[in-house]
Amino acid sequence: MAKENSFGKAEKLTNVKAIKQLFSAGKSVKVAPLAVCYHKADGTKKNNTQILVSVGKRYFKHAVDRNRLKRLIREAYRLNKKEFLSNLPSQTYLNIAFIYQSYRIADYKTIENAVKISLTMIAEKLTIYN
Repeated sequence: MAKENSFGKAEKLTNVKAIKQLFSAGKSVKVAPLAVCYHKADGTKKNNTQILVSVGKRYFKHAVDRNRLKRLIREAYRLNKKEFLSNLPSQTYLNIAFIYQSYRIADYKTIENAVKISLTMIAEKLTIYN
């Protein structure tokens, strides 16, 4: 049994077909410094949410900076996913992409706030349209 605040391999979005579908048919939300793309997925997975985190080389040339930002985004999601998943309608399966879009390295509080707001907006949109 996995711990509730963990972020395991099953929660990472790695399927190429699902990623293409996410970016082609998904909806997006922008909360500075993040752009968040989400799409309802097939209901055959064990986890009801899989995420992808991206920080572009265009914004940060050094891998150490990109990796730090990806770690911060994953940590903010990990700590706030329980509340997000409880607000989703039952049997809702999502693929989410967090894309960092700023030339500055934001502190953790800014990133966590952006993740919280974007997850809240996604949950509200999904409950309205269901």
